[in-house]
Amino acid sequence: MSLRIRLLLLIFFAFLPVLALILYTASEWRQLAAVEANENTFRLLRSTSAEYERLIDGARQLLIVLAQLPAVRANDSAASSAIFAYLVAKDPTYANIGTVDPTGEGIANAIPGPVVVAARTRQRLWFQRAIKTRDFAIGEYQIGQVTRKATINAAYPVFDEAGSIQAIVLAAIDLSWLNQIAARARLPQGSTLTLIDSKGVTLVRYPDPQRWVGRSISGTALGKTILTQGTGVTEAVGRDGVRRMYAFIPLGEQAQAPGAYVSLGIPKDIVFAKAYAMLTRNLILLGLVAALALLAAWVGGDLFVTRRIDALERAAKQLSGGELSARTGLQHGPDELGRLAATFDEMAVSIEQLTHLNQLILDSAGEGIYGLDRDGNAIFINPAGAQMLGWSIEEIIGRRLHDLIHHTKPDGTPYPIEECPTYAAIRDGIECRLMDEILWRKDGTSFPVEYVTTPIREYGELIGAAVVFRDITERKQAEENLRKTSRMLRMLSGVNQALIRATSEFALLQDACRVIVEVGDYRMSWIGFAEHDEAKIVRPVAHAGYEEGYLNTVKISWKVSELGQGPAGTAIRTGKPAFVQNILTDPLYAPWREEAGKRGYVSSIAVPLIANSQVFGAVCLYTGKPETLIPEEVKLLTELADDLSYGIMSLRTRAERRRALEALQESEERFRLVAENATDAIITIDEESTISFANRAAEEIFGYTTAEMLGKQVTMLMPEHLRQDHFAGVKRYLKTGKRRLSWESVEFPGRHKSGKEIDLEISYSEYIKDGKHIFIGILRDITERKRLEEHKRDFYRRTILAATEGKLMICERDEIERIAGPPETSWVVSRAEDLGVLRRKIAEMALSAGMEKSRVDGFVLCVGEALTNAIKHAGGGKASLHRVTDGLMFLVSDEGPGIEALALPEVALKTGYSTAKSLGMGYKAMISIGDQVYLATGPGGTTVAVEMKLQPVERASLLSSLPDTWS
Repeated sequence: MSLRIRLLLLIFFAFLPVLALILYTASEWRQLAAVEANENTFRLLRSTSAEYERLIDGARQLLIVLAQLPAVRANDSAASSAIFAYLVAKDPTYANIGTVDPTGEGIANAIPGPVVVAARTRQRLWFQRAIKTRDFAIGEYQIGQVTRKATINAAYPVFDEAGSIQAIVLAAIDLSWLNQIAARARLPQGSTLTLIDSKGVTLVRYPDPQRWVGRSISGTALGKTILTQGTGVTEAVGRDGVRRMYAFIPLGEQAQAPGAYVSLGIPKDIVFAKAYAMLTRNLILLGLVAALALLAAWVGGDLFVTRRIDALERAAKQLSGGELSARTGLQHGPDELGRLAATFDEMAVSIEQLTHLNQLILDSAGEGIYGLDRDGNAIFINPAGAQMLGWSIEEIIGRRLHDLIHHTKPDGTPYPIEECPTYAAIRDGIECRLMDEILWRKDGTSFPVEYVTTPIREYGELIGAAVVFRDITERKQAEENLRKTSRMLRMLSGVNQALIRATSEFALLQDACRVIVEVGDYRMSWIGFAEHDEAKIVRPVAHAGYEEGYLNTVKISWKVSELGQGPAGTAIRTGKPAFVQNILTDPLYAPWREEAGKRGYVSSIAVPLIANSQVFGAVCLYTGKPETLIPEEVKLLTELADDLSYGIMSLRTRAERRRALEALQESEERFRLVAENATDAIITIDEESTISFANRAAEEIFGYTTAEMLGKQVTMLMPEHLRQDHFAGVKRYLKTGKRRLSWESVEFPGRHKSGKEIDLEISYSEYIKDGKHIFIGILRDITERKRLEEHKRDFYRRTILAATEGKLMICERDEIERIAGPPETSWVVSRAEDLGVLRRKIAEMALSAGMEKSRVDGFVLCVGEALTNAIKHAGGGKASLHRVTDGLMFLVSDEGPGIEALALPEVALKTGYSTAKSLGMGYKAMISIGDQVYLATGPGGTTVAVEMKLQPVERASLLSSLPDTWS
């Protein structure tokens, strides 16, 4: 290859980074153009809505004046018609003005026409409202059958001297003023301004109204979006086939008017015309500069001679060989060859600097970046990308990457290159973004990625593409862990519900196994109790799922032997969860592998059942695929086993209580024998509340000896604030025989000998001895259970906080009120009609407080969602606006049903969850837009507060604040 050609190639490659910069700048300008177009569009739409309000107010004033005219009050048809015709001729705002009597018969009309049909008039909304309210009324939108013009009728009653309605004056407002606004606005070529009613029927359309008025767009994507959202922006293809950027808002805020929406669409090509023009200009300038440089190199090549040619050729070879520090070594004199040598050396310096900078950028990027030519061959790849793929850079360059890293789909089937989005982007020149694909490493393993493919053009021609990809393995794992945690929480809740409903131990165990399989998505679950015989057999007592005789076929022990090395035996023997990730390969599972394989069991975990520090059984679960346990999963399974152990012991204790009470009724001596061996405290008192019996468990709970308690008032075991209530309650019961509390189970605090309060669960009963009442109390210390319940509530709150990136904080109502402070102003809301007025007030107050306009719109949207929830689910509530540090807080409280405590995690973790069918999206909008959302909820109602800073703030990720048990 000649020296001249080499010079031309060097200059050409020097301009590639500049081309990439131009493309990036064009992308930035495109985004700015979209933002500017949205702002200008909404400004025009708000002006249109304000103009509509002005027309309605003008119609009200005109009708009030007309109602006072003598000719109108006298029902003078000729005179009134003349006045009306004059007004219609002078003011094109009105399509017609007329009067009708209270029966609907026409009296006067500005435009001569067919006789008004009274029956049809009485069906009109404006007529019915004017008669009912005796005030200004607005009717429905109409489209003339002949004129094809859209109007809305306004009416006002005319009263006689006695105050009765003697006529109704009405005005038909011509909605074609919308076309005038569009004309004055000088919209870009191809733009549309459209007014539709609440059913999606086109009322006004600029331009070309005759073609579109009366046609419905409710079935189109644009129509559905407008009718569903009310306010917003979207991109859609119009009925005329033109793709536009649309903005839309409701028309006006008149309470009586039927719903209507005005939308403005600007062709997408026009919105981005400036960005496209800038890109074209920059590309042309770059092309001109490159052409000039190439021309200079071409002419200069002819002037090289002998030694200088050799020097230049040698330097060019060194430079092309990668020695970027190579120079000609020639003197840079004033002659052509000297200047050419200087130009060459300067070019070499620029190439070295640009290449070094480009290499630094590629080497520093943490994401994988590679470039492809038109044939899909790799032209470069950065070190991070090569490392992720397991190849060296030299092994990748020049090879077709699809065959190397993208050849197979996740399901194992071949991935044809013609279906590859990356090559579609090279072929069609369209950027593509994929969030969930896989790439293959050199060692044959794959990993999940998200990537962006951006076409590269030179002089308007596609020459390849740049691909940026990111390994999302950790994110996928986090999502899977979150799914597992959510599933575990629902499974734990289901087992707790079964515990509450259980009437027998077998029913509880069977229900628990069923919930684990159905909710936890396990293939099979069983519960076994540890036998204390010589073989130490684990005896199955309940199971659910795909068992198919497995438990009758295999033998499981908790003894230190071959049959005791499985998860169940290990968990019982060690008192800790035991896990087998892959049954098919784990050598410890050999005794049961064949039978497990027949039933599709792949992974297994066993969690011990522990009561009173003793392991008495295990909960065993099987999956149909290899699983990896996460700490939170183990923690929740352990909590499930603890709850189940508590339920088993509770049922056994309950049975024990029943047996004890029956024995007490048969014989006092038998009562004492049973009581002394009971695990719960048993105390008997007489009608004067004197303790006549206390067992050893009572000594352990209260710290007193039996001798210290006998003959003393039972109030010694109560906090002081409950003692008078106790005496009053006993006295009332002895007098009336009526109970205010359930005797089966009630929770009260007790008082330990040390003065410390303890939480107790108490069951009462009584019997009559010698005509006197003897009361028996069975008491259980539930302090630890209370602590665990509080820990569970705190865990839910932290889980929700982390899952929403710190945006949703679960609080008590008084905590929210303390954070908000005193209100700036407050309201009572009970009707949907209040929302529009309140949103305007909030927007005005936010703007006056200095909040950015873009943030005001988001704040008002959050306010609307919070108010809508309060009205929809609780019939209304109290709202208030507060000033907080650097921002505003809007607070709404209602007295609705609230959200159950155990369901709170699902509000944040489960897509679309709601106390009603449509609540979830409202909370999602508030969490997405607001800077901070506070929620207090329960049976007494819900309080939600949305905080919005006046200026945008940076938020640190809260993933680091996940509970320690997740790490």
